[in-house]
Amino acid sequence: MEFELAQAAAERLGVGVRTVQKWAKEGKLPGAIKVGRDWQIPIGVTGPNDMTEAATYKKSSSLRMPMPLLNSAFPVGGCRAYIDTIKDPDERNLALGEYYFFSGHAETAAKITGSFLDHEDPVIRYSAEFINSFANLSCNHMHLANFSMGLMLEQLQKGVSEEISPEELAMSIFGALSGKILFHLPVPEIPHVEEYVCYLPEGYRIHACYLLAHKAYLEKDYSRCLGIVDTALAISRNVYPIPMIHIHLMAAVALMNLMRVDEAKERFRKAWKLAQPDHLIGIFVMHHGMLQGLIEVLLKKDYPKEYQQIVEKVQSFRVGWSKVHSKDQKKDAPEKLTNTEFTIAMLYNRGWMVKEIAAHMEISDRTVNNRIQVIYAKLGITSKKELGQFMLR
Repeated sequence: MEFELAQAAAERLGVGVRTVQKWAKEGKLPGAIKVGRDWQIPIGVTGPNDMTEAATYKKSSSLRMPMPLLNSAFPVGGCRAYIDTIKDPDERNLALGEYYFFSGHAETAAKITGSFLDHEDPVIRYSAEFINSFANLSCNHMHLANFSMGLMLEQLQKGVSEEISPEELAMSIFGALSGKILFHLPVPEIPHVEEYVCYLPEGYRIHACYLLAHKAYLEKDYSRCLGIVDTALAISRNVYPIPMIHIHLMAAVALMNLMRVDEAKERFRKAWKLAQPDHLIGIFVMHHGMLQGLIEVLLKKDYPKEYQQIVEKVQSFRVGWSKVHSKDQKKDAPEKLTNTEFTIAMLYNRGWMVKEIAAHMEISDRTVNNRIQVIYAKLGITSKKELGQFMLR
């Protein structure tokens, strides 16, 4: 009798590795033996009950995919035209809500996705909950954002099941990781994400790498963050504008924290080149604080209209975001600072010298010193150590 590893059997049977291991442990795969920590599966075994159980795992191919635009390689500048080609009316309207959020029209995005919060399809429902949460956070509508996040958490707490295909499991993990990293939701333990990224479609795979890079950033491992980004871009065959805007911005964030400012500017420009033709400014609003002045330096002079639209939306988003990410800090702290003051505070808190901040922001040393004093006065603090207690990561 010839044997194969559980991984090979899983690929042949179209199920997850854990499912094969579970079947072997339960005696549902005749002849399977355990060697050390690994299961050896007889080649040719058809699975339990002639695969009547496994057949149910292949239904995922008919399911909708979440967040349609994340996995869309639409031509740059052709986002709205692409949305019009989506045949399924629910997916088309969901993509429209997604577009309105990413283009900075959070109120409209919240209204569109709000109508899908009780949709019968769990994928459509989760997508709506995700976008609706972000959109209401951007508007500082915390009661509505908390409601959507509560619905999303209910779905995520059902956990990721071993009794589904690896593709479905990968999408479940993708959703759980999004909730955990971006909303700090207390989701159940997530399997090793890196083992399942390969099962995701390419657009989601890029965005999953963005989430992993974001996680590395939160852990202050900026070199690993940049490495994840560069690996994702190196293995991508097509251009997926929305996840690639996200991932270029995360590279810029990592480079800013590594004090490699010129490289950070170049990554920012790549993101802007993908975003500007479709007016996807909402993504830049989301990353304003982390970008530490790049928006002000690179857009204020050359793209004054878009810059003004971004800064008008940043304050409301920053206030809502701080209430999710930093529940232990004073809730009104972000409201007290202007966008420029917040940027200077972020840089100063991260160890930048006054001269470095002035050169980066293209203002005088005296202006920076004056702004720091204003920041301290507004926050009611007297030291750099105290400043750290107010700043977002």
